[in-house]
Amino acid sequence: MQSDIKSAKIHSTASIALVKIDEAISFLNSILLTLSSNTFTFPSDPEILCAAFDPNLNRRNLGSAPSRRVTFLPTPDAIFKISSVISDLRIVCRLLLPNSENALRLSRLRRSFESISLSNPHVLTRSLIVLCLYFDGLLLGSHDLSSYIAAAMNSHGIPQSITSSSIIQPFLIRLGKPLYDSLKMLMAGRARQRSIIDPYLFSEWASLQGEADAIDRSLSTESGQDVTSQQFIFGFVTAHTMWIVGHYIMLGLELKIFCGKDVSYAYECCDYYLSEQLRILSQMRCLKEKSRAHNVVTNLPNLSEEEAEETLEYFYLHLQRNLCRATVLFVSALKYTKVIFSPNYEFTSTEAQFQKRFEGLNAIIYPPTRDYAAVMALNHICEDNGATETEEEAALAAAHQAWGECRAYVDSLLEYLPGDTKERKDDHSGSWLPVDRNEVMKLKKICVGNAVYVHKLMLHSKSLLKESHPDSSYFSKPPIVKFEFQHHDHFCSITL
Repeated sequence: MQSDIKSAKIHSTASIALVKIDEAISFLNSILLTLSSNTFTFPSDPEILCAAFDPNLNRRNLGSAPSRRVTFLPTPDAIFKISSVISDLRIVCRLLLPNSENALRLSRLRRSFESISLSNPHVLTRSLIVLCLYFDGLLLGSHDLSSYIAAAMNSHGIPQSITSSSIIQPFLIRLGKPLYDSLKMLMAGRARQRSIIDPYLFSEWASLQGEADAIDRSLSTESGQDVTSQQFIFGFVTAHTMWIVGHYIMLGLELKIFCGKDVSYAYECCDYYLSEQLRILSQMRCLKEKSRAHNVVTNLPNLSEEEAEETLEYFYLHLQRNLCRATVLFVSALKYTKVIFSPNYEFTSTEAQFQKRFEGLNAIIYPPTRDYAAVMALNHICEDNGATETEEEAALAAAHQAWGECRAYVDSLLEYLPGDTKERKDDHSGSWLPVDRNEVMKLKKICVGNAVYVHKLMLHSKSLLKESHPDSSYFSKPPIVKFEFQHHDHFCSITL
């Protein structure tokens, strides 16, 4: 397949490769079955292995470095690993098929790459995807990149008369490379993705925001309309920029860059940027079809496939934003009830840590970077639920209400998620979906668990208010707070 990467036979080659992959996996499975059913033991004498492999290969290139010997796996484990690597190659072949479902639209391709990245496939698979991502002047050898981006803009509600105008054509070409780089970034290792986003992608998309604003002003001057009412291109660029920012912050949570109660800073910033992304998407949905601007989840089964995917992604972003907000309120309640405390540093400060962790976001032009003072204000929030309530009770009530709303939102999403939707499989069929039932069920576990612990925290607070004595606590001993990511990589369960 790699030898035909620049030929017109790429699509037929991908189809043939899929058949060969299935045959190879079937053959390997039969070998595994034979090995498991027989008492025959494969020779493991080092002399036999060294006859086929040199454990000190390229030793002369290592200089005086210690010898790094090759580790030979047991035969069944080695065959299983080979089978997994070959199976992952299906992903590459499916992307290269004509009219591939994973690449019908830019939004589908992005979500497919996100799903592939989360599954952490073998480096060979990721390298082949990057190799095949752009060749013969076409995306995946099939799509003209400028037309592909224009179609994505149209699906976001930008009129076709604008995407086909002579003013925007150079910008569509300019936008191609950053979009290609954002897709390519997803095929890097999870730890490397943050180093690609900051500083390269942040600065690149900040420049695009400025250029998009200038184009919108030119279009407004040409049409005689107010520029504030016609920010089509700027909205599209900013929405994609907010996706990159959200991905950057969630990677920080996944890689444990934010630990303990500091996760609340990450969730607060994510809430801020998700809110802006949702505001832009809401405007674009209104532009696309005003009659469906107030769509609800219950209408999903009545929409076309493309509209259902966009609506599902829109409401999934709402759920993510609500989960971020509920987590921030939970941590704030823990601080109010004096279960956790802000540390006192001698050589640094919480503000200095915050500025350092989010300094990459300073490159973004719009929205303004979330500053430390605003985050601290949210961490000391007190809802006005009555003049007689204390700040502690108000914080607990706000957290309890937030998790209740998240649970209700998850239940609605589960109830009205299309029943014929494909789940994300190991072979990544259906990987373009914004979310599946398995993912929502994981989030439901987090909602239920956190709501239970907020309730326990309320009982703990009430027991302390009745008697100002340490032994009057609801817990048998001072509660220890744990932030666990066992159910989900990006959203934590807070246990006491």
